[in-house]
Amino acid sequence: MDARKRIPLRFAKLSANGNDFVLVEKSEIPPLSVPDLARRMLKRQFSVGGDGLIVLEMKSARSLELRFFNSDGSEAEICGNSMICVGKYLRELKGLKGELTVRFRAGVRKIRIKETEVEAQVSHISHKYEEIEFPEIEPDLRGYYTEAVGNPHVVIPGEIPDNKRFRRIAPLIENHKRFPSRTNVEFLKIVDQGNGLLRIWERGVGETLSCATGAAASFLVGLNLNLLSAPALLQSRGGTLKLWIEGEEIWISGEALLPFVGEYLGD
Repeated sequence: MDARKRIPLRFAKLSANGNDFVLVEKSEIPPLSVPDLARRMLKRQFSVGGDGLIVLEMKSARSLELRFFNSDGSEAEICGNSMICVGKYLRELKGLKGELTVRFRAGVRKIRIKETEVEAQVSHISHKYEEIEFPEIEPDLRGYYTEAVGNPHVVIPGEIPDNKRFRRIAPLIENHKRFPSRTNVEFLKIVDQGNGLLRIWERGVGETLSCATGAAASFLVGLNLNLLSAPALLQSRGGTLKLWIEGEEIWISGEALLPFVGEYLGD
């Protein structure tokens, strides 16, 4: 189709610690399948490219609703780094600052938009997790499964696997029969009580450079196993997230990049 006859869809490209997103406002989306839009727009080398599609709807001056779609078109319950990115978008392009409420499929969260960073409440403190073994994948492979942050995660403490082992076992865990909705996977290496290293595999995406809910799930598991204390810094391949506790809530902080805005004409 002639590009001049297409209706352009305005978007923003954002990134938090290398976890990159395409953001569109719900009011701008023409009548079409949003999962299909995600698959098309997020296809690297052929389109805008990204780990996820954020659909933003402002409900009021201080509240908004976010829907988040992975690059395979599946919809996630929550995405922590998307909150950091949305805070950047609202500050830079809408002039908003201060505290806002954010509704996801997983429930209501809060973000604080500050001058140089965004803080996001990603979870409540929880002791709901279970130890789980995967002998059919590797004889001694075990981790800890939790949905406490709003979406499913398997956290595996120990050494970070090399590329070959990581790419072999992570998708097997993601698609394991015990997880009908699949699961995210985090490998957590403890450096000391206040520091850890992460390598992340996201369901519906593959390896990502950062995952804020993955960091929160790893933080929760680390706290419960007395491997970590608060506050803590968790470093993934894309950067470092700070996590701390306020009352019964787990917060993260980070700064996003907004390299460009544009118009999508389809493919």
